[in-house]
Amino acid sequence: MQTLFKYLLLGLFMLLYINAKSQWNLITQEDNKFDYSAVYFANDSTGYVVGSWVDTSLNIGSGVILRTLNYGNTWDTTFVPLQGNLYSIYFTSQNIGFVCGDGGMIFKTTDAGDNWFISRPGPGEAFKSIFFIDELKGFACNSDGTLMFYKTIDGGVNWIEDTVIASGRSIYFPSPNVGYVSDGAGGHKTINGGNSWSYFYTNTINRTFFPLHFLNDSVGYMGGLGWGGSPNYGFATITKTTDGGNTWVTKDFQNMSMINDIFMINENVGYAVGQGNATDLKFVLKTIDGVKWYPQQLNYGSNYAYLNGVYCTNDSTCYAVGWYGAIYKTTNGGGSLIGSNINELSSTSDKIILFPNPASDILTLTFETEKTETYMVDIIDISGRILISKQSDKLTKGRDNFNLDVSSLTQGMYLLKVVLDGKVYSNKFIIK
Repeated sequence: MQTLFKYLLLGLFMLLYINAKSQWNLITQEDNKFDYSAVYFANDSTGYVVGSWVDTSLNIGSGVILRTLNYGNTWDTTFVPLQGNLYSIYFTSQNIGFVCGDGGMIFKTTDAGDNWFISRPGPGEAFKSIFFIDELKGFACNSDGTLMFYKTIDGGVNWIEDTVIASGRSIYFPSPNVGYVSDGAGGHKTINGGNSWSYFYTNTINRTFFPLHFLNDSVGYMGGLGWGGSPNYGFATITKTTDGGNTWVTKDFQNMSMINDIFMINENVGYAVGQGNATDLKFVLKTIDGVKWYPQQLNYGSNYAYLNGVYCTNDSTCYAVGWYGAIYKTTNGGGSLIGSNINELSSTSDKIILFPNPASDILTLTFETEKTETYMVDIIDISGRILISKQSDKLTKGRDNFNLDVSSLTQGMYLLKVVLDGKVYSNKFIIK
């Protein structure tokens, strides 16, 4: 009996340890009849998940829409008349929302999801992305199979084919006039609300981009996959622009085979989800400086953690969804960065020297620059929150010191990020 109690106690301890470490916790019961594609929150408490429900034993299935009114604690379920999957969701207000999916079908609600009716009945290939500029003007697109790009200017009463763009995989408008569509190794950009589009190219080889998320007209990210990895799989890739799509900086991840979704909270903090290689993927990628990406552990269930969507309601509360009816939630920004953590970020002592380190009240930064310019300094905690942000006076070519008051910070590890000479540098320091 004592041995049994000992093992039960050990099991309880391990469960508590995993939950405490992961901070991305499974908040639904796994169910292999459900696969989820996207998650969207209209406000902090009211959110939606879309996907598919299939009963293979009865050979039946339909699109499915989940809704929570209490921060994900409980969910109600709506089955829509669609023999397939729903892929994307967007709300133009608290009550008016749209979802799109297989067969070129689009559904609309005007009562916050109490009821859904058909906005576009099809036919057509699957719409993979939907986005609205306002309550009247919206776009839906697909780049798989038959190419499709449609728009509405009357709130979904009518959908017409837009031949200005032949296709696109994901749509995002950071402002009413400026919008982006991912398409292959690049995409399309509009500066007049979608009346005309120009193509941009990421200057990458053997890569295809799917999800995109822009913070403003200039700064945005795309994710996708690259070819040429292991014999059976490609590799995941994330690319970033800071000049409206003119130039892109791309990073690849060999331990993942695809990025399915990206959500950026601000230019420093964001999340990416996707699928793994031969081994199961059991983590979420997070950036806290907008440059480097590190994994965060999932408190996964018994099934393969294939994630399709991620959405954050604030800088600490986020949701991720995927296969097998999985919905994950974090309330502390996902917790620590597994494997790399903040104290293992690369040092840039050749450009930035910090002293004293550990510090208590004043942190002195020594810079070396190649030109005369101002620079930005951010101090970020382990959850990715910017606690201090300063802009320096002009720094002359050579070396100079900059004193930063850190007396308001509590004990712990922090990241210092500096934008200097057009590049982003980071270094770690400790408050004692």
